[in-house]
Amino acid sequence: MFTSFDTVKFGAYLRSLRNSLKYSQADVKNKIGINTDTLRKIEAGLVVPRYDTLDLLSYVYKKDLLNELLAYRNSNLYFQYYSRLDDLIFNYDIDKLNDLESDFIEFTSNKKDPELVNVVVESQFKLVLKGISEFYKGNSQHAKDTFIESLRLGIPDFEVINHRHYKYTFFETRILFLLGISLSENNEPALSDSMLIHCLDMSNFDPQATFSEKLMITKIYFNLAYNGHKVDNQEMAIMYADKGIQFCLDNHINYSLAGLLYRKGVALISLDDDEGKEHIRNSIALLRICSQDDLADQYEKIAIEYYNLNEQA
Repeated sequence: MFTSFDTVKFGAYLRSLRNSLKYSQADVKNKIGINTDTLRKIEAGLVVPRYDTLDLLSYVYKKDLLNELLAYRNSNLYFQYYSRLDDLIFNYDIDKLNDLESDFIEFTSNKKDPELVNVVVESQFKLVLKGISEFYKGNSQHAKDTFIESLRLGIPDFEVINHRHYKYTFFETRILFLLGISLSENNEPALSDSMLIHCLDMSNFDPQATFSEKLMITKIYFNLAYNGHKVDNQEMAIMYADKGIQFCLDNHINYSLAGLLYRKGVALISLDDDEGKEHIRNSIALLRICSQDDLADQYEKIAIEYYNLNEQA
């Protein structure tokens, strides 16, 4: 998650606390040993205090400064970009990608007030946008390399083969998902399956989970079903499509339901089961009900060309 702090205001608050107690910076140094230059930088908003520094200052100022710092958090400044990235993961749109990339670069280049920003996450975010762009240009190898580079900013020893051995932030699970689908397109299906299943294992299936988290689960099921179809493991495709369809129904989610019905339909047709055509028809009908006519047209065109949708089931 993107978290920044208004260090200028927090530093001014610390200075006001010190002054209210009639302490000089030298007095504070004598009480807890903090360097006066460090205290000057903190009060000027040039840095954010370390945990141990805040703990010591809390003793001197008689305040829980670790808790007080939270009031100066500016997560909302970055959350809008995170939300827009989530939308891109679920609904790819080249114009939205270009706009987000441009807006984020401009924002990070023109911050007016000094802030402590999680620079690792900021750098990861920029690399993720680059990786998504590469992926949708058809450069799956470049996308894979970029997503790995992004993960290594937070997990320096990250190796794809050992992906189950690491702990991931919420944002990094998104990167891991993107890496998983790029592995699939890079003809590494076993690693892709393992990574996507690990993403599924880390997902929040609680009924109170956010809508975004639920959408991610449907997206993972869809891609696992797609992987099954790619390696001609139609039973696997049907299994994950069924799990995804049931999850959508249980949580009243239309998103991905059409795609999951389509994946199941393709798998059934590949097994010479004409019931698959009905699933594909239902998929296309659902897309049209949801006013996703462009995607419905695309599905219909593929179904007619490859799966004889226009023949009687």
